[in-house]
Amino acid sequence: MIVVDTQVWLWWVNSVPQSLTPQIAHLSSNLPDIHKDSADRIIITTAMLAGAKLATADEAVRRYTNVEFAW
Repeated sequence: MIVVDTQVWLWWVNSVPQSLTPQIAHLSSNLPDIHKDSADRIIITTAMLAGAKLATADEAVRRYTNVEFAW
């Protein structure tokens, strides 16, 4: 599975039986302070917890080392 930036993440969480959980909210707020955008932090956390590869051109997102990227 690949999660791609905000629009695809929103599509994915609305089509897959999963939503913003307290765990995702909590973990996203405790990520290292590399990226300031809360939506991107939620995407990063969602990918981490789902074991999904994350596809993004956002260099700040790509600095998170605990995320697997699609390329």
